[in-house]
Amino acid sequence: MDIRWSYFGVTDAFLESKAAWLKEERDLHDQSLHFFQLAGKLVSLSRDDYELASLAFFQAIIGLERAFRLHFAAEETDKFSELFGKAVTEEIVTDAVFSEVRPIPKELRRHFKGTAPTHSRALAILVPKLRNQFVHGTYLLSPEYLHLTFQLREIADALKTKNTRPASH
Repeated sequence: MDIRWSYFGVTDAFLESKAAWLKEERDLHDQSLHFFQLAGKLVSLSRDDYELASLAFFQAIIGLERAFRLHFAAEETDKFSELFGKAVTEEIVTDAVFSEVRPIPKELRRHFKGTAPTHSRALAILVPKLRNQFVHGTYLLSPEYLHLTFQLREIADALKTKNTRPASH
């Protein structure tokens, strides 16, 4: 196991259980699930290479973006940040969806001015900014990305991504 995990109190058993949890289908549409399954594989592999956990986070962002698009029947031109904000404003995503709300570390809070009124609102500001930085070539590494990965899956699970209407004949 990568020694860096021990600095953050993360165990092999924790990584394996969370990797399996990320991969579960539950009620998530396949188009979104695929990215969370890949995130789960990366979390599992991060046991031996800590840096892979950050890549898991960015796969989870893609999975969440797809879940937002499915939930809101959004166009590809709709911005991720706007969809995230809409989910928070409409209270589809509230702090209640999280099994654990961890304080956002100072180095990540610098991405938004002042304080956000809720954890969900903070994530709606932070996550799109981190996504854009990563996609535009900024190397990002933080142990906090592991826990944010789990929160993104919890958000995706709160969305309706599958068509529940019976097929018409």
